Amino acid sequence: MNLIAQLKKILGNSYFLMLMMLSAGISMSRGFFVAMGLDKAAFIDYATVVSTGYFLSFFLSIGAVEYTVKNFPRMIANKENAKVIDLTEILIISLLHRAFLLIVLTFFTLYFVNERYFIALSIAFILGLLSCLTSVISSLQRSLSKPHQLAYSNLYRAIIVFLFVVPATYYNNFSLVVASEIFSSLLGFFLSCWHSGVKNISIQKIRKSFSVALKVFGNHKDGLLLSVSYLLLSIPFYLDRLVAKSIYPIDESAKYALIAMFMTAGSVLSNTIAQRTGAEAIKILNHDRKIKSAARYIVKWIIFGVLLWSIFMLLVSALFHFDIMPESLKKYDIAANYLVLVYFLGILSFGSIIEFIVIGIDGEKLMLFSSIFYLTLLFILIFIVYIFHLPLVYFLSSLAISKLFYILFIIYSVKYIIQPKT
Repeated sequence: MNLIAQLKKILGNSYFLMLMMLSAGISMSRGFFVAMGLDKAAFIDYATVVSTGYFLSFFLSIGAVEYTVKNFPRMIANKENAKVIDLTEILIISLLHRAFLLIVLTFFTLYFVNERYFIALSIAFILGLLSCLTSVISSLQRSLSKPHQLAYSNLYRAIIVFLFVVPATYYNNFSLVVASEIFSSLLGFFLSCWHSGVKNISIQKIRKSFSVALKVFGNHKDGLLLSVSYLLLSIPFYLDRLVAKSIYPIDESAKYALIAMFMTAGSVLSNTIAQRTGAEAIKILNHDRKIKSAARYIVKWIIFGVLLWSIFMLLVSALFHFDIMPESLKKYDIAANYLVLVYFLGILSFGSIIEFIVIGIDGEKLMLFSSIFYLTLLFILIFIVYIFHLPLVYFLSSLAISKLFYILFIIYSVKYIIQPKT
């Protein structure tokens, strides 16, 4: 009986990963179609607006999504399922409140300063809002221990966006591509809400959202600390294209925009593993406080993820080695040494899964201190690259070095602070 249960568990995990990787593959291929369909300047604008939008989602959240990362799994472990769904609906309304206030206070002012920046930032803001709202739904699905529901939601969202965006690239029109991405992302969000049972937005909940927002965002300091930490950690990931665009000429910055898509593939894979393991690790820590048990659980998944990433990069390297990349991508001229750094950065992205152990032991202060250390080190390295006009490979190396030291810093800190207490 135990063997059958283990087999079912393995098959279930494999099916979950297959669905998640399929959705990730569809999203990645969408990006490559955009790179092939748009000219270099338009592709840089697209990559910059989209990544900036994801970055802005952290400002919209300010503790909301981060509050759910730890507290939703704990509430589910305490059999408070209905309360979690109600709170999800209230958080969505609260985030819409914030979005409205930011539109009125920020963009109205910016419109009179620079209309071009106003339009670009408005597009990024809408994409960021949709990303933030979708993250709340994903957090609900993770905490409910329904991985297949989460995987299906990711899959049909990826398919919907692909079906709208890819045909738009045929016209080589930046505005049409971005409009298609916004509309399809909105449609995917509504379907995710319906699929998750989040569909009871009543007047009572709208009223309640104001008081609950203050309670969730004001009294729960752990969510706010985590929000600031994620904000700092996200700066290199989402604003790297903007920085590269300001440092390097158009050919080099376009090359980096395409390289960043390969790095995103590693992040997508690590996030997929995190979707499966993060909430479960927090539940393990909530149940018996055994850090070693949670660490072993996470390390097994990290090893598996690195294996998948290695296979993916071998396939990518083969495409470049045998010169079978599409002609429209050859214009970016990606050298082999860039792929080595991309592979290393992809491996380092799995280190972020360790953060769930820190969160599970209420180590939000450690997360904040580590993120400040990471960003400071990266700023120093990028500043050196800028001052000495170093090639793009040094820019990538700066990302890799700072990420490596961040992971080592977290591991050492957890071992030093927690082990004596256990």
